[in-house]
Formats: sequence, C-alpha cells, structure tokens
Amino acid sequence: TFAGRLVEQTGIGDGKMIIRGAVLDADGKGMAGVRVRIAAFDWSSVAITDGNGTFAFDGLSNEVVYTLTLPDQAAQSLDVPGEFGKMTWVEFRRVGS
Repeated sequence: TFAGRLVEQTGIGDGKMIIRGAVLDADGKGMAGVRVRIAAFDWSSVAITDGNGTFAFDGLSNEVVYTLTLPDQAAQSLDVPGEFGKMTWVEFRRVGS
C-alpha cells in the first residue's frame, strides 16, 4: 500500500501552476515506471515515473483541487490544491511490506 502526502509548495511565478512528485519504495528509493493519475471533475491525465521515481503535471490551468492516485497500485488517493504561482511537490511512499 502507498500513502500520499503533500511535501511542500514553492512560488514559481504568477502564470504557472505545477504539481510534481515522486513514488518511493519503503526505503525512500524512487520507483520507475509507476503510473500516476491526476483528475479533476471530468478530466484526467496519466504520467509515468522516470528512473528516479519522479513525475510531473506541468501547465495545469484550473485552480481546483486535483486528486492524484496510483491506478495500478494499492494506494490512498491524495487531494492537492492547484494554485497559480505555486509548484506543489507530493510523494507516494510504500508503507508496510
């Protein structure tokens, strides 16, 4: 099972809104090739983690709460506020064995 959490928000300029993050194993190492789904209302998109376990949803255009999930894993969903001028960093970490 994976648990998600919001790690930090940083300023990036007024016209941008970004949600990025990582999928980590129980030891904190990045997991490659994991599908991460972002959704809001009737829209969704999927990113696949890179070799470091990181993913990015850049260029978001609506200040709403986005729900992130790992559709192929047992994972809690994570609600993330989308805010212009902010980059939000989240992580999903495997808990247990």
